[in-house]
Amino acid sequence: MSKKFCCLYPILGLLTLLVLTLATPAVLGLIFHDIEPFDDSDFTITAATIADEDNAYFDLLALQDTEVPDEIDAEVKAHLSGEKWDEAFVIQTLADYSTQLQQFEDAAAKPAFQDPDFIEPAADTLIADSDLIITFFSFVRLNSLHALALMKAGQEEKALHLSFLSIDLGAKMMDSKSPLYYWLIGRAVQKQGLDTLDQILPEITGSSLLQEYTAKLPDYELTDEAILQAFKGDYSLASGVFKTINQNPELLEQFAGIGDEELLVIHFLYYDGWSFYYHPNESKKAYYEAIKVTADQILATCEPLPNDETRYPSPSDLSFYWSENALGKIVVSGMSLNANGKLFCETRAQIEELEQQMTATRT
Repeated sequence: MSKKFCCLYPILGLLTLLVLTLATPAVLGLIFHDIEPFDDSDFTITAATIADEDNAYFDLLALQDTEVPDEIDAEVKAHLSGEKWDEAFVIQTLADYSTQLQQFEDAAAKPAFQDPDFIEPAADTLIADSDLIITFFSFVRLNSLHALALMKAGQEEKALHLSFLSIDLGAKMMDSKSPLYYWLIGRAVQKQGLDTLDQILPEITGSSLLQEYTAKLPDYELTDEAILQAFKGDYSLASGVFKTINQNPELLEQFAGIGDEELLVIHFLYYDGWSFYYHPNESKKAYYEAIKVTADQILATCEPLPNDETRYPSPSDLSFYWSENALGKIVVSGMSLNANGKLFCETRAQIEELEQQMTATRT
């Protein structure tokens, strides 16, 4: 055999290997199919459309035009924590932001909250492109500072009113049928109001006021259905991601720990609709089952499930290439909600404790 043909063998071998590499995912994809779409209607919700004039969202959005400097915000936090009380600082700060404080009161008094970006979230993002960021939280703290100042000035009813504004706004955000993102923001807003209420309760002297406001607290009790709604909101948004997450570098990095160098492998192996390595419906169903188990566990015991310590092969592991739906398993394992589970129970416990405290003080 001539040397010419001998030199071709390595080239032919490489070409054969390349063809097999390209063909293997396609062949496996023809054999191992994705499951059919399944019925998840019991765990999906549709966000309500709220008229703009009734929606606190737009008032809070307007507050972002004013930035509270970090040094002022730090001083406010120090006053709220009880570290200090500088009457001159309090008077000046409340005067400087009086317009914004009124805006916050107007927002909190609106009957509902709904971020319009979450009514029709994009199908290729796990976090909707919301214009509202949590810079408005500086004014939640300023509202608490205002409540404490009023309490010290003997204006008990107004102080209670401002505390309950934050509690009520937080509840509306938590109940907005939005993903967990807004539940957590609402929880923080409500907790600020509850903490302020806790501070001013010992100073209240009017029993009729305590009776009036104690009667309001049960309205904010965190029911099992309210907790379930938060999980449903997260699932409703996340479920659309499974259609395109394999082609979304940002989400793959965030939830699957897959970097740029491995994305080339993902795109190389992916065949739309019949990939062996990624089954959108199967992955979505795995997440659906996992989030329901997590919700049931938290409702039953207020304890999150043990973290999934399973190590799924990444595209840099050889075992990835014969693991069916390998990418989907990585993605689902990175979307656990366990870390936030205890927040639900802490919220419920804090409201119940304050209600008991107010009842005891009243009697």
